[in-house]
Amino acid sequence: MKIETEDYGMKTRQLAEKYLSNGNNRCLIVLRHSVRHYDTDNPINEPFMGLTEEGKQLSYQWGHTLSPKKRLNFFSSFIGRCIETAYLMDKGHVAAGGVTSNNMIEATLSPFYVRDVLRLFEEYIRQPDFLTVWFKNDIPSEVITPPGQVAAAMMAFWKERLSDSRLSDQVDVCVTHDWNLFVLRWYLLGIFPDPREKVDYLEGLIVFREKNKNYVAAPGHAPRALRLA
Repeated sequence: MKIETEDYGMKTRQLAEKYLSNGNNRCLIVLRHSVRHYDTDNPINEPFMGLTEEGKQLSYQWGHTLSPKKRLNFFSSFIGRCIETAYLMDKGHVAAGGVTSNNMIEATLSPFYVRDVLRLFEEYIRQPDFLTVWFKNDIPSEVITPPGQVAAAMMAFWKERLSDSRLSDQVDVCVTHDWNLFVLRWYLLGIFPDPREKVDYLEGLIVFREKNKNYVAAPGHAPRALRLA
């Protein structure tokens, strides 16, 4: 099957390759899952929407294309489309001669921040400015966790991984959702989500170590120092 969107994931993959080629052996790649199905008439089915056939092939190609010089450790949300993405990336990378570890479910890559699914969909999701309202902390915490706390939880996982000296020459590939990435990009890089700054499939950000300091970067944006408290 010919894929019309072969550039999905290219920018983030190239950014990761750039920092790895600069001698930064430790790196986390945090990206959105691949192309997925939707059921807009039944939003309650949202958690069950898997990858399209195109999305499956793109995931495999992403893993196959990434340089096989480093061991890849895969982590993902518990939602099926993220598991599919990680599995197919792993499969593609192994086919290219790379070494990997099996995907592990990581809670902070999931929509762990959604506290009341029905109320969220009924009162907020249909609003065109949902993200603005959320980022202003104007949604009750019993419905959805404030974005600053979401970012802190995800960064705690990064700190655990980056501080483990046994992993100093390995790369973690973390497959998550666009909402998680909206939060991280806003909280860490000051990128407020709008139609020009959406998170495409297989795109995200890079966390890397350079001279014993941590940094975060996204395609098209300069890296920033990252303090993992």
